[in-house]
Amino acid sequence: MEKEQDAKSLRKRLAERYRQPPQKNLIVLRGQGSATVYACRKILLYSPERIELRVGKSTVVLRGRGLICSAFTGGAVAVKGLILGLSFEGISSKEEEKTNLL
Repeated sequence: MEKEQDAKSLRKRLAERYRQPPQKNLIVLRGQGSATVYACRKILLYSPERIELRVGKSTVVLRGRGLICSAFTGGAVAVKGLILGLSFEGISSKEEEKTNLL
């Protein structure tokens, strides 16, 4: 429960800092060299070329070279290496409808 509150607090602080509404899922890319994925529930696949993360009801896939998870704490996963692609897989139909409305 405490970890969940810490994660919510971090998302709120980030939202306030960058003046964005709080989000359930947040991905921060820093060029092609690193990424942080918040609200991660589980690491599904881990290899130097592909990392799959369970985020909510979907899967976030990072593709690249020399990928490593440098941290996994409080639902936040830090990934370093050469990131060549990022995609979402397994989005539920309700979430897909929301995306189409934006």
